[in-house]
Amino acid sequence: MRLRTTFGRTATRFTAIGAAALAIVGVTATSAAAGDSVSVEGAYGAATFYDKGDLFAAYDLHADGRSVQAKLKVPYRGKTYSVRASGAGDEARMNLNLAEGATVYLKMCYVDNGTADCGSWHKGVA
Repeated sequence: MRLRTTFGRTATRFTAIGAAALAIVGVTATSAAAGDSVSVEGAYGAATFYDKGDLFAAYDLHADGRSVQAKLKVPYRGKTYSVRASGAGDEARMNLNLAEGATVYLKMCYVDNGTADCGSWHKGVA
């Protein structure tokens, strides 16, 4: 009987330690995979970065002669990507394969006759 009781306590301890270890691993994996989408909306269009799939897009909402440009700055690559939608209902998008947890910056510009009028950068996480 004494051996069985000691074994039972030891098994209980291992079970508790294993459960705690799994909980820690689960939290770490979830935190590392979490991203942060960002969107900029204006009167004539919108720009969006979706952390799921690393997609960014520009949306032109009005037939007003202006186009809507989305710019995505990816500091760890040292690059800025751009897509432009022209015409009411038009959408332009680009998929990027970014490192999980990478910081990105999105901004939207209205382009009229080749002149861009841009807003500020907005932070997101891939």
